[in-house]
Amino acid sequence: MLARSPVSSAPRTAAVPVANVIRERALAPLAAFMGAHVILAMVMRSFPSVGMVHAGACIAVGLVVAARRRLQEVAFIVAYIVGAEVLWRMTHANVFWEFGKYAISLILIVALLRVRVRRNRMLAIAYFGMLVPSILLTVLALSLEVGRQQLSFNLSGPLALTLCVLFFSNIRLQREELHTAMFALLGPVVAIGTLAFYSTTTARDLHFFGDSNATTSGGFGPNQVSAMLGLGLLFSLLMLLERRASVRLQVSLLVLAVLLATQAALTFSRGGLTMAFAGAAAAMFYLVRNSRTRITFVILAMLLFGIGKYVVVPRLEVFTAGKLGERYTDLDPSGRTLIAGFDLQLFVEHPLLGVGPGVAPALREEIGKQGAAHTEFTRLLAEHGLLGILAIVFLLILGVRTVRGAATLQARAFVVAMLVWFTLFLLVNAMRLAAPAFVFGLACSIAYASRPLPGAKPVRA
Repeated sequence: MLARSPVSSAPRTAAVPVANVIRERALAPLAAFMGAHVILAMVMRSFPSVGMVHAGACIAVGLVVAARRRLQEVAFIVAYIVGAEVLWRMTHANVFWEFGKYAISLILIVALLRVRVRRNRMLAIAYFGMLVPSILLTVLALSLEVGRQQLSFNLSGPLALTLCVLFFSNIRLQREELHTAMFALLGPVVAIGTLAFYSTTTARDLHFFGDSNATTSGGFGPNQVSAMLGLGLLFSLLMLLERRASVRLQVSLLVLAVLLATQAALTFSRGGLTMAFAGAAAAMFYLVRNSRTRITFVILAMLLFGIGKYVVVPRLEVFTAGKLGERYTDLDPSGRTLIAGFDLQLFVEHPLLGVGPGVAPALREEIGKQGAAHTEFTRLLAEHGLLGILAIVFLLILGVRTVRGAATLQARAFVVAMLVWFTLFLLVNAMRLAAPAFVFGLACSIAYASRPLPGAKPVRA
């Protein structure tokens, strides 16, 4: 029978030591880890079957870890799968589209059998519960196969979010473990950047227009590629502010941040950079209150500004024939407001339960407005009605509680950065990826890392 514990599968004194990934001696293994993913990306590009094996290995290892290893290690596996989701899609791995969301959901369900869920239980369950009644409308409105696909597409994200909140709210990640989770995600993100870079540099006829560019996104969806590169950028910037990090590691993270930002900019999908820098700016609001962090921030900001303004941007402007500046100064939301407006119209016409998950795109096609929702909040209104509003309210309460639960300035800075990224992602990309669910969950874990669970008594494994 699986042991149950409020924070981990064993008492802290018996825990397996976790390498301090910010120390000097960790730089070589981290470089090898990132380099291995550069090679992996090219192999998966040439042999899609390798991607299928890679995905299968990830979920198999994740299930074993969830059932038998320390719960903190589950966070590392989940982070890695979240980073690899777009990589599998880019390389046409033979796995179904929502594999990443279902993989982390299955792993977390197994892990939750070992956790006494005390924090955020009712709020998380209530959030997902508000989305269930409208399923009946989808079943009645669409054919069996189309309905199944739409329910999977629209509810797998909220399911993953619910499970991430339940799991991460009730485990503790120490500082080194948090960094390990971030680096676990960065490996596959480096692979994504590698494919995008290769596609950009080997393209025979590369042209830039006033829209996102599939070629510079590795031949895949620019919005998703840009978002993951931006998340990697945000994680790199947050770890750059770690005072105990060695100078060599900080330089490496700075180089990685510049490379990820450059490739994200070249996708011409503005969301990735916007979400990353907005999250970092939100973190700075808290971090500048500390004198030591303030100095680090000023130095980092000056370096990034100088590199960006005098090195990167001029070269990108030449490379894109001036189209880069035009793209990032254009405030056109690329049709998202039209879809969101139609969603609000559907809400007015069907205020109680909405039209059902996945039904709105079919109704939009009838009037010539094709495409799935890009804004999760208006989708919830259109497809779940008043219950969708309640779901948003429960999500808002969870976010506020998480920010208020952070005990230190640094913890609150990290939490706010991730919740800003999460909110912006839902505004521009709905819940197309597992990433926002993981980021929200990680914010919960950071907030509660130093706070004991109410009434919790550790149980030995």
